[in-house]
Amino acid sequence: MLSRWRQVKEGGGQVALISGEPGIGKSRLVLALRERIQGESKALLSYACSPHHANSALFPFVTQLERAAGFAPDDAPEARLDKLESLFQEPAACPDNAVALFADLLGIHIGSRHALAAMSPLQKKGLLFSAFLAQLEGLAVRGPVLVVLEDEPAGARAGPVSGRAGDR
Repeated sequence: MLSRWRQVKEGGGQVALISGEPGIGKSRLVLALRERIQGESKALLSYACSPHHANSALFPFVTQLERAAGFAPDDAPEARLDKLESLFQEPAACPDNAVALFADLLGIHIGSRHALAAMSPLQKKGLLFSAFLAQLEGLAVRGPVLVVLEDEPAGARAGPVSGRAGDR
């Protein structure tokens, strides 16, 4: 994994899949990598799937967005929207409808002033995946990015986000 990380730092995109039976030390390997590269400049995105949210493929992305935005449990919707907007202040990391898409995903009411109101769920889903990838690409332009997706269900590896990110 360290050799892959060196390639990432040199500008070569890499994907490493660690899979196996529960309890063999996959999480420990990832923790060891994190410890080894702790002092290095990088962006870290950590997504944790949960069997309790098996029917919500975007659960890990929702929780990562909430952590990145710094949401507090008692934040008012306006405060959450402000925090979300501040997360996407750089235009390169934020497609036109990204804040509105992410607000919609997070259940933050933004009103009908956005074009999202007229979109079908399938259109929103496609734009949402594109926005997640644009966010990742925006981080990658600035430097190395370590993305950890833990406990991804076996059938999800070819999913729209993890599959498309690996293709890039």
